[in-house]
Amino acid sequence: MKKLIEYRLHLKNNVLSHPDWITDGGYFLYNNTYIAIIENDADRKFYIPDTLLEISLEELKNRAKIIQNTVNSSDKITSSEDNHVLTDLELDEYISQWYSNKVL
Repeated sequence: MKKLIEYRLHLKNNVLSHPDWITDGGYFLYNNTYIAIIENDADRKFYIPDTLLEISLEELKNRAKIIQNTVNSSDKITSSEDNHVLTDLELDEYISQWYSNKVL
């Protein structure tokens, strides 16, 4: 099973970029941190720092709710059908589906 981690951009050659070891990331930007999906240690052949914060599905849902309630409207999570900002119930369903598709 894969894991969710929180990470920050790295400064490389005076340019901010995602760390080289992030292959599936850049999700749910909040407070200068992103979410990435990583393989478990046994399933990958490269090093990922063990100081990163691993987050659960519930923590991701809480993060999404914070994003919806505190960030600029252009950064909120919206419906792909009609572009309305998701309600708390819709957001919970969206995050659960995203997690099932990407992490499980």
